[in-house]
Amino acid sequence: MGRLHGGRVVLVVLLWLALVQAAAALDVQRPLAQLHHTAWRVQDGAPGQITALAQTTDGYLWLATQIGLYRFDGVQFERYEPPAGEALPATSVSALHASPDGGLWVGFRYGAVSHIDGSRLSHYGQAQGLPSGTVFSFARDADGRLWAATFTGLVYLQGGRWHALGPRWQYPGRQARTVFVDAEGTLWVASEQGVAFLPRGGTQFQRVRARVGRISQIAQGPDGAIWIAEADGAVRALPVPGRPTHARTLPLASAGLLFDRDGALWATTLGDGLYRWTGEAASPFEGFRQRKGLTSDYALPLLEDREGTLWIGSSRGLDRFRHANVVLAPLPDGAHDFAIVAEEGAAVLVGSRNRPLLRLKGGRQETLPLAPPLTAAYRDPTGMVWLGGPKGI
Repeated sequence: MGRLHGGRVVLVVLLWLALVQAAAALDVQRPLAQLHHTAWRVQDGAPGQITALAQTTDGYLWLATQIGLYRFDGVQFERYEPPAGEALPATSVSALHASPDGGLWVGFRYGAVSHIDGSRLSHYGQAQGLPSGTVFSFARDADGRLWAATFTGLVYLQGGRWHALGPRWQYPGRQARTVFVDAEGTLWVASEQGVAFLPRGGTQFQRVRARVGRISQIAQGPDGAIWIAEADGAVRALPVPGRPTHARTLPLASAGLLFDRDGALWATTLGDGLYRWTGEAASPFEGFRQRKGLTSDYALPLLEDREGTLWIGSSRGLDRFRHANVVLAPLPDGAHDFAIVAEEGAAVLVGSRNRPLLRLKGGRQETLPLAPPLTAAYRDPTGMVWLGGPKGI
């Protein structure tokens, strides 16, 4: 017999226990509500107005905000304080990049870059070739060269100095809004004139002949498709000759875009919460908003850390989604006196005293044509399921 008493609306179902939880991926078959979600809000000590995220090799999570640079160890938020006698060039941080050697590159809203390497702090400004204007993002190419997208153009670091692109590069535009390096080593950049790319080892950019809005992020899907997030448009695949494309779009303004290690697409929006698409053509985008526990519907950066945990920075704090061994299976309001039995195919049958029989599978529920009350359930050795109640079996 499998009988559980209680008047709670939500039934806790133990799906499975992992022997090793490290590097557990976020199961795309589970709804977002069945992942383990944690929110740190401003009232909990988290900073607000988070603009960028990065994880350094020591495991710390770094948060760029409009009021300073913070780091988080999973318990406490700590504002970064430069070594004695030194200071960061500005307060408002706009971009972060964790380098393979353990350092952290920091871009500022008013045209400066700093590099933190343990207790050493270096600064770059116009004297080091960096143009004035906001630093929007960093990217490191396949050959180890660091690039920065700034309000006054695309620049790269070489020999301790930043270098602007001359005419021979054929770079389209005077601005660079974001920069990204794909799995093949191609450098992608969005300017006020559209999208261009630089193949690995190339010295001339090539234009993508597609109309786009104000692009805030570029990402690559597992099939090689290039996706864009437009701050004034949508999240969609960019039509690039020779690359896959997709009809699926998220018609909401976005500033955050990421494909996780399982190929699921995550996107933040500027007022409509967080969304995920599993990558299956028939699957819709699934949303998760403030009313469900997100710190804010206005969210910007996304980061997948080394353990496969997803982090989201918002205007009101920090959110985390990670694997959960125990998940919540929602049941109809008012259901009570449950009878539960496992069915073949990873499904669970749930009877109750006052609701029809339900089949729960993969986070979804199906109502079956068997009326209540159903207060006892059993699966015999042959696999046959028996259900019973005051009216019989």
